[in-house]
Amino acid sequence: MKNKLFGLFVMLMLGGANSFAEMVPVDLSVGYDEPSCPDYPSHGKSPVLAPSIWQDGYQIGFPSEHAEYTIELVQEGTVVYSTLVSESTSSIMLPSWLEGEYELHLIPADSSYYFFGYISF
Repeated sequence: MKNKLFGLFVMLMLGGANSFAEMVPVDLSVGYDEPSCPDYPSHGKSPVLAPSIWQDGYQIGFPSEHAEYTIELVQEGTVVYSTLVSESTSSIMLPSWLEGEYELHLIPADSSYYFFGYISF
């Protein structure tokens, strides 16, 4: 009986580990619309910190507290998908027709900076 329970426990743990293996952090950098903008770090302010987001297939996850963002997926200089992410959204599902590598732009509302990183499907 103990061996069966131990085996069940191991299977549950391995199954749980596989589900977390898909969650990949998206490395984001900060971009500025114009170097002369007031948010640019050379104006005596601390640099803007990028949020921590993750990708699991077509799902993009956000921290529990975040600003409202517009997400743009850019391929070869063209925005191919855009959507609004409200402050209360913890994750979004991107369309399954997306294939290949994209530059992801995470644009805070009313801001002169944006975050960017790369995702692929």
